[in-house]
Amino acid sequence: MVESAKANGLIPYKYILHLLKELSRHAGKPTSEILEECMPWNPNLISLCQ
Repeated sequence: MVESAKANGLIPYKYILHLLKELSRHAGKPTSEILEECMPWNPNLISLCQ
């Protein structure tokens, strides 16, 4: 996860923190759509994790 975050220009700490928050909000029901939104190559994460 750390290397994927770095490769996509994200700060690993912020990325992992974002993942924990988002996945805990959807605990028990992580759909493919939610998981796709959490992938480090998602362009929406750049503003959240830089």
